[in-house]
Amino acid sequence: MASLTVRHASLGFLVLVGQLLLAFVLLSSPSSPSTVDDHQHQQQQQQQQQQQQQQQQHTAVLAQLASELVALRAEVGKLRALDSSLRATRPAELHLGPPAQHVQSEKEELPASPSPPSSMPVTAAPVAPVPAPLAPVPAPMAPVPAALAPVEDRVALSGRKTAHDIAMAKVLPKHALNMGALCLDGSPAGYYIRKGDPNRWVIMMEGGGWCYTPKSCEERRSRFGYLGSMQGKPKEFYIPKYFGSGDVETNPDFYNWTHVLFVYCDATSFLGNRQERLMINVTRPEGRVEVPMYFRGSVVLKSNMRDLFENQGLSSAREVVFGGLSAGAMGIVLHIDQLRAQFPAETRVVGLVDAGIFIDYRDGSQHAASHCSHMQQAPAFWNATLFNKKCLAGEPNSWHCMFPGHLLPYVETPLFISQHIYDNWVIKNMLGFPWLALRNMANPQDIETIYKFGLAMRKALQSFMSRDKRAGLWLSSCQLGVHGEIGFMRWMEHSIGGTVLQKAFSEWYRGDCSDEGHRCKWVESCDWTENYQRNVSLVEKGVLQRCMMKHSRWEIGTVMQFRPQGDACLPQRKN
Repeated sequence: MASLTVRHASLGFLVLVGQLLLAFVLLSSPSSPSTVDDHQHQQQQQQQQQQQQQQQQHTAVLAQLASELVALRAEVGKLRALDSSLRATRPAELHLGPPAQHVQSEKEELPASPSPPSSMPVTAAPVAPVPAPLAPVPAPMAPVPAALAPVEDRVALSGRKTAHDIAMAKVLPKHALNMGALCLDGSPAGYYIRKGDPNRWVIMMEGGGWCYTPKSCEERRSRFGYLGSMQGKPKEFYIPKYFGSGDVETNPDFYNWTHVLFVYCDATSFLGNRQERLMINVTRPEGRVEVPMYFRGSVVLKSNMRDLFENQGLSSAREVVFGGLSAGAMGIVLHIDQLRAQFPAETRVVGLVDAGIFIDYRDGSQHAASHCSHMQQAPAFWNATLFNKKCLAGEPNSWHCMFPGHLLPYVETPLFISQHIYDNWVIKNMLGFPWLALRNMANPQDIETIYKFGLAMRKALQSFMSRDKRAGLWLSSCQLGVHGEIGFMRWMEHSIGGTVLQKAFSEWYRGDCSDEGHRCKWVESCDWTENYQRNVSLVEKGVLQRCMMKHSRWEIGTVMQFRPQGDACLPQRKN
């Protein structure tokens, strides 16, 4: 019995082992066709799902890129429109200061004084009173390179609209062509106007330097076309916050007056009266060609004034302020008396002259002598009409009446003058000293030359002020000054004795300041050249560097801007 039980157990064990072996064989053998098909199908489904997900991701990325491309194209379109607008309004950006193309490179040899106009290699072609049809005028050239103007002088009449501005409309007088009122390139000249109070007018003259020779005038026309043409000027023009704006906060006394801007496109401060056109040979890609140029600034001024009287209501004016900056301010000094004569005696007419007092200074600088020689010969080259008969009768040379420094004593119309004694444009372009270099260090001899120039400028202005008690003066001398105030927000920022130019001119115009004690004259008594030399001495001793490091608010490069009053790094001292 026991053996039978063992046998049965052994048999059961063998059966169990056989079943296990069979299962092992079945598991290790190749899968059946149906099992393989199911597995492959699952893999294909997974791959398809992955591909679909990847495709969806790629589609989303492409859609995003397409959207960004559309947005980018829109931005490019806006930038192109803005660029076109800025090119069109370029005459209002750098026109206020005389253009820097007349500045010699520091590495170039200074030019000799040009020969008299009669010996210039040009030919004159007479024209009838009504000019022949003009050749197509080239489009405005590229903007002036940024390096040609000081940073703080680049943003002036930008033509960009602000919340407070009202557009000025472009006007081309119908009689301009028949009168021969032409820009340098022969296009009819005009102006911009914004209507306001019909009885009170502000008439501004643009600035933009001059050209004195065929070569310099061709360079002006070809490189800086907006300074010699009405072509491409926008139909509407916006003036930012300053003397000519419609902003009550920054121009509280004149914001609602009728404002006019005479476009400066004749390069002669509205003096030229050359009847024949000047033919100049120039080199172009197609070869050498003759290009006509016109010097008709005097006729342009007559044309604009005629249109204002006949068509814009200037005849009803009871108060008129003629203003200008730089070459435009010089135009005010040159023309103010003959402009005043066009109004009734009861109409109040005054002039605002900003950075326009150019003096006949030739001492100590070959560059200064060259500049004055150019200006001396300019009247003959332009056939300039000099209107101040008293100056012509009182001065030994007629060209003296081109320089406001000589002309001021003969001006009868009340003037308010805003001037920096050490105007950075004048120091660079008239005296030949690069003002950026002066921001760091300078040769003591150069500083002495600049100081003597400052003395001559003071003398000219003091002589004028002593003669005319009605005049107003805002005279800065403590710093190396910028070129002009009324075309910039500095009109509301730079102060003398706590009075900004806007307030000073307002008080003078309203009669709120008394002539007694020269209260209508805001004049700084300190002198930049003295401060500069003193500051350089402190730098050499190491005093200023240690102080600046302690206060962490100055750099050595700004040493020339230090003023003695209220500066922690400089000893206190009375002016």
